[in-house]
This record gives sequence, structure tokens and C-alpha cells, in this order.
Amino acid sequence: ASTYKLFVAYSVLKRIESGELKWEDTATGGNNIDRCFELMIVNSNNACAEWFGQTISWQTIQNEMRSLGLGSTVLVSGGGFRSTTDDQVKFLGQLNSGTLLKPESNDKLLSAMSRQVYRAGIPTGFGGAVADKVGFLNGLFHDSAIVNYGGSTYLISIYSNGSSWSQLADAAKQIKNYFSS
Repeated sequence: ASTYKLFVAYSVLKRIESGELKWEDTATGGNNIDRCFELMIVNSNNACAEWFGQTISWQTIQNEMRSLGLGSTVLVSGGGFRSTTDDQVKFLGQLNSGTLLKPESNDKLLSAMSRQVYRAGIPTGFGGAVADKVGFLNGLFHDSAIVNYGGSTYLISIYSNGSSWSQLADAAKQIKNYFSS
């Protein structure tokens, strides 16, 4: 499911930082790279994610994830994407600590995550300020988030199969209640 788009976003931002890509460069669907980046994270657009993956190369993105210590993430062209909640939380922890990217790039990704339109999972259940990325496909419901609540920061990733957004929200609420008690 689409939580892998966080890893694609990282690879795009690294290329923006190096000058290999520019925000105004042409991407796909009549969009420039900046617009495609926004669509990929905020609206979970698949065409933009696929275009980035092909442009950068899925193998390159996977190698970059390995260098970040994300050993369970597999990104294979054609939709063979797999990750784990452990890898998601490791990535979110590095993003939250500001060690992944330059400050401007870090802020751009966190801002897009905070504005993503699918808010029925962790944001609904936990409340607070939530920067997250969801994925849903064929009965899979995933949500990975950085949550700022009650003066604390939580890194949460919930992967489910055969669940629903309301069940993800309920799980997030239970996590919040556990840490609030």
C-alpha cells in the first residue's frame, strides 16, 4: 500500500537537494515535479509515485532505504512493494529528528504529510498534530504517523489486512489512552 511513497519522497528530495532534479522540471500528467510531489503525498497519487520510481529507479530507491537501515523494505517495479511497521517507524524517527534531509526538505515532507487528505485512521483516533501517510489497497489499511500530542511525540505505524479506517482509528485511540494513563 501507499506508505512506500514516503521512501520515494525521500529519494526525490535528495535529488532536489543535489540539483539533479528541480521543482519546476516536467514530471508526468502535465505536472511539474513540485506538483507531482504534492499529489503523491497529499492525495496519494499513484501515477506520480510510479513516474518518480521509474525516473530515479526503484533499485536506487531501495538501495537508499538499505543505507538508512530499512532492511525489510522491498521496492520492485510493477507494484511489488513491501515494507514493515518497523521500517516505517525507523524512517519516521529519522525524519522527525531532522537527520534525513536538509531542513527545507524535511519541512516540505512533513508539511505534505500534515495536509494529506485521508485522515480517518491515526489522525481521527489519536488527535493532536499528525503528519502521516496512509496506504490502502485490496483490503490492506496502513497508516504511519508522527503524532505530537500532550507535549510528547509518538511514532506510530499500523498495518492491517481486512480492517477498516474506523478500526485503525480505534487502535490509535487505544495507543493514545495507554500513553495518557
